[in-house]
Amino acid sequence: MSTAILIINRQSGSYTPDAEDRLAQGFEAAGSPLLRTIDCSEDGLPDAKALDEAGIEMLAVFGGDGTINSALKKVRGWSGSILVLPGGTANLLSHTLHGESTAGEILSRLGDGKLVLREIDCIQGREWIALSEVLGGPGSLWADVREEMREHDVIDMATKAVEAIQASQNGPLVRVFAGRREIGRPEGYAGVRISPAKGALLPQGYRIERPAEFVQQGAAILARNFREGPYDELESNPEIVFQSTANTALQLMIDGERFDGQSQERFALAPLGLSLLGSPV
Repeated sequence: MSTAILIINRQSGSYTPDAEDRLAQGFEAAGSPLLRTIDCSEDGLPDAKALDEAGIEMLAVFGGDGTINSALKKVRGWSGSILVLPGGTANLLSHTLHGESTAGEILSRLGDGKLVLREIDCIQGREWIALSEVLGGPGSLWADVREEMREHDVIDMATKAVEAIQASQNGPLVRVFAGRREIGRPEGYAGVRISPAKGALLPQGYRIERPAEFVQQGAAILARNFREGPYDELESNPEIVFQSTANTALQLMIDGERFDGQSQERFALAPLGLSLLGSPV
């Protein structure tokens, strides 16, 4: 009997029944027919105890970075193996583990026994973890614009784009600290991104000062291709602190999903505590 289950999100804008069928066929061809498929939008997410009680040995997640974040946070500390399959817009964690490979190509490697177990670090925050990135500051409001794009709501998208531009221009900025020491511009940034990199967190400060930069930075955030926007490469450190210049709540985007934070948020590099299946380098 197979001891693998698959988590999908049928409410995702990128979901199609054909994609789900191809996944089931891919697992079958790989010699790991699925015991069960869970739609997290309807059934919720299993925790480590539920997986152990069901005798599950492999948990596969097909979705975007936000869905994968939610699923892995729920089972953190579980002893089984995790298979991340790209099923969203950016798929940053999948790219870290498998490069630009498709879900079908990854399942072929699973069947050939070519996947290897890897342990990665994550970004540990106050109430959340990030597997790939955190963006703090008014620039994070561009995530709301992207959400309206997913829903194909042109009017709301335009309204939120105006709000994001105004917030980026006039909203409180973010000061950045490496531990207790301030780094970057003392006046702060409209957006600060951090990502795990070589045993530390790598911060990048995004300045939005001229009209053309609003459009450039907004497009970069929408595509989650942050290097396309103007930014300062800041000093890496195992602990990074965001501080609002107005002592107001920070806007956050964690693995592509929007959250409201406190006026100060502290992030540290930490072991994820899960074994992920990755493709050979």
